[in-house]
Amino acid sequence: MKLRRALRYLSRRPFDLGTPEGRAQERERRVALTAVTNVALRVLSGLLALLTVPLTIGYLGAERYGLWTTITSLLAMMTFFDFGIGHGLMTEVAAASGRGEARLGRLVSSGFYLELLLSGTLFGSIVWLSASGDLGTWFGLESPRALAEAPPVVLLVGAGFCITMALSAVVRVQSGLQDGYITLLWHAAGVVLTLVALITASSFKAGLVPLVGAMVAAPALALTGNFVWFFFVRRPDLCPRPSAFDGNLARGLLGSGSAFMIISLSSALGQLSDNFVIARLGGAAAVPDLAVPAKLFQLLLLPATLLVGPLWPAYGEAHARGDAAWVVRTLWRSTLVSVGIALGGCVVLLLVGSWLVGVWSQQEVQAPFAVLWPLGLAACLTALSSSLGTFLNGIGKNLAHAICAFGMAVVSFGLKWVLFPRAGVAGVAWATVVGYGLFMALPLSWLVVQETRRLRQAAPSVTPAR
Repeated sequence: MKLRRALRYLSRRPFDLGTPEGRAQERERRVALTAVTNVALRVLSGLLALLTVPLTIGYLGAERYGLWTTITSLLAMMTFFDFGIGHGLMTEVAAASGRGEARLGRLVSSGFYLELLLSGTLFGSIVWLSASGDLGTWFGLESPRALAEAPPVVLLVGAGFCITMALSAVVRVQSGLQDGYITLLWHAAGVVLTLVALITASSFKAGLVPLVGAMVAAPALALTGNFVWFFFVRRPDLCPRPSAFDGNLARGLLGSGSAFMIISLSSALGQLSDNFVIARLGGAAAVPDLAVPAKLFQLLLLPATLLVGPLWPAYGEAHARGDAAWVVRTLWRSTLVSVGIALGGCVVLLLVGSWLVGVWSQQEVQAPFAVLWPLGLAACLTALSSSLGTFLNGIGKNLAHAICAFGMAVVSFGLKWVLFPRAGVAGVAWATVVGYGLFMALPLSWLVVQETRRLRQAAPSVTPAR
């Protein structure tokens, strides 16, 4: 009986939106579809991550592999360059959908053209940087081959990143409408194409430039397909049009997005700066010593992505409708599950992580317990902070989240420069633990307790019986 009830939430048939109970069920159905689709996607993405290291690090070498990883991490840190417009658009779409507002088309057009302008500006800066910057010094390169490959790799990874930013409106709109499972299906197609590109390029021992080019083109092609299908076939009423651009809405997105920009920049600086700091202080060849074992611990964050990610727009829509009981109940359940799984996975990796890293990297990288221990703690703290921060963002309390994230970034980034000369790559991992523990996990927990107390005072809505 319970299995049959659970399967109802995986059906393509929507629930009745005319009652509070039906709206709650429909909200949970969309969350469940997104989570299940995400499971399949993460299996494919995990396979891609697992294959990338053994298929490439052996013939590329530590320095060239470190160059690729560092450039990718640095550009991922540039997510702040959209000034939080993407997250702001998703939040506004979710709230407008919950209130039944008719401004969705203008919201989408305003957000899209802002993203297009910013991505074009960023790509121009990347072109200039690749042509005039001293990339060898920045990335700690020594071999002539790595020095020659650095500029085109920067251009290729930058082009892929900017295309993703320019077309990201489709992802934000689908997420805001709680159609995230559609985004994930297209993303899965991109991962499959990337797997094919990786296996083909590594089979022919392709150089770093064609390898990166193939792996950048595959997901960009899938994203373009999603954009065209969604806006020209499924929802042509939301297709971005210059005539629908609204200056007031654009300014509103820039204003509401400022806090999201701080959160994105702080998260990137706190988490993705590891490779850059290590490359600058220890050389690109030292990057895999932390980057490779860190990939294993990133798998522990899958539950946070699977469960918490789809809840951001769901929190926003439910909060707009006044369904406080559903919001509070879902918050604590999702937090307990994501943190519990991360903690259990951390114990397993602490026991077998050194052996796994050695086998996975073909003995190119060693992972002592001193490195695994702080990586595990950081993963658990990140899972907790992600769940709590998503709740605050969904109900519109993103400014408090931004202040905490900024403190975390400043402390952890500064500590990485201090601790690496003293403790090596383990010191970099411990810097993340300190930043997340003191400035994210603790203050966000206090803030969430205060907000849930406030929400419980609201009149409870009817929710599905269990």
